[in-house]
Amino acid sequence: MNIHAAAAYAAHLLTARSTAGHGVHSPLMYSFITEVIGGRTDAHIMNEISNLRREMLSDSRVVRVTDLGAGSSVMQHRERSIRQIARIAALPAREAALLMRIAASLDRIMGRVPEQQASGPQAAHRPDDHRVILELGTSLGISTLALALGAPHRRVITVEGCPELAAIARENLRRHGADNTEVLNMEFRQAIAHLKSTGTKIDMAFIDGNHRGTALIDYTQRITEMGDKMIIVADDIHLNSDMIRAWRSLCTGQQTPLTAGSTGEQAGQRQASEFVGARSQWAPSEITSGAHSQRTPPENVAGEKPPFSSPASDSPVTASLETLRLGIIFCLHNLTPGHYRIRY
Repeated sequence: MNIHAAAAYAAHLLTARSTAGHGVHSPLMYSFITEVIGGRTDAHIMNEISNLRREMLSDSRVVRVTDLGAGSSVMQHRERSIRQIARIAALPAREAALLMRIAASLDRIMGRVPEQQASGPQAAHRPDDHRVILELGTSLGISTLALALGAPHRRVITVEGCPELAAIARENLRRHGADNTEVLNMEFRQAIAHLKSTGTKIDMAFIDGNHRGTALIDYTQRITEMGDKMIIVADDIHLNSDMIRAWRSLCTGQQTPLTAGSTGEQAGQRQASEFVGARSQWAPSEITSGAHSQRTPPENVAGEKPPFSSPASDSPVTASLETLRLGIIFCLHNLTPGHYRIRY
């Protein structure tokens, strides 16, 4: 663990609260913290995910990995074994379980009637093409399986830049019954542009690749344009100083406009200091889960939109929540701006 990650973990533990939800005034956030973060996981789904993880940990095949992002700080060689990737790069079981619970609770969080209740029991096996969960960074498909089995009535689109890993993930998902998934072998920014051009609407996004700070901000900005309300989950927010600064800037509403024509790779190569710019017209206050912000966004100045607003609703990112490893951004209309730290 590098010094930046160690310091971030220590600071988080000193300021984070438990999943009991004490002092959280927002009913939606209280429910999310106590029932989703601190909720119980479906044992059948976790067994399926654990089985895939064991299969990958015992797989001795060697693949040639194509890293389009920051690459691995541990695995330096392009040729890597499947078991090595599963051991080092795969999302841990605890975080996979949390992803599954978030995906399973999306209908309740969004205030929508689940498809299987609206159209009968057969609809649970028919994913809705207009209600999509997007994952950036498939790897072996372990986290994808958690999302797909957690929300079987949703279409899960996952993007992997390495052709060999994408092929392995497709086979893993097919073999474990995740029929509502689609694996795209594309660069992340290219995939987002493609999905946006087809009118895809995002309900949830999981960003787990290209661990550069400016890339995280780039993807977040583009994804929030693809829906009126959603949840965005970012992995490894404390991985390095670049990611730490990016996460903090997302929580406080700071941003640097992207240069026209810049690519995700070019954005990822900038230094963190470039995107920590001027504070926006309003920003969620930096508070812990015991406090509650009363700030509301002022009227837009000169027609400017609040940070990360959706064209359809002009609603800003209203709250953020961080655990030791994952950061969660809520783009929901009925949340008071605030930042929560949960010890998970």
